[in-house]
Amino acid sequence: RGRGTCASAFRPASRPGRRRHYNSVVDDAPAESPAERMRIAFELHELAEAMLRQGWVRRHPGAGAEEVEAAVSAWLARRPGADHGDCEGKLVPWPRNG
Repeated sequence: RGRGTCASAFRPASRPGRRRHYNSVVDDAPAESPAERMRIAFELHELAEAMLRQGWVRRHPGAGAEEVEAAVSAWLARRPGADHGDCEGKLVPWPRNG
């Protein structure tokens, strides 16, 4: 029992040479400093903007650089799909008091 099932794929390896499950691999990774995490976040943001620009150019092949930048700026200001932030939940006033 358990061989070849999803459950068996996520069990920690008890013998050398067997695959370890994801959480044990991540838990053993060295923690990044807050500055490193912030640098990674900024790099991801830059990558996302580059992907947004590339998508705009593909959909609008005749668009000039100014038009692409205007579209990216408008998208960043509007952020469709995240009108109230990046997570689900109940809207609350900010800053929270007490």
